[in-house]
Amino acid sequence: MLERLLPYERQWLGPDDQVLPALLHTVLTKGFVQVVVLMTAVIGIADLVAADGGTWWPRSWPMPPDFLGQLAHPFRRP
Repeated sequence: MLERLLPYERQWLGPDDQVLPALLHTVLTKGFVQVVVLMTAVIGIADLVAADGGTWWPRSWPMPPDFLGQLAHPFRRP
């Protein structure tokens, strides 16, 4: 924000056609990293619970359908 008010070089204020690549980079990298961190945490919690005899995490589902099921869970009808 301050770069807009007090730029180091005046010519940097002009358009550089990098808005779309910058937005795509941010969305894709941030989104990917968040999914990886979330899935690592979920898998770790599931392993801890299963080691203690917990049964709330389905062990018989392959990972992709299980992940999609978790994404769809908030939209299910009661």
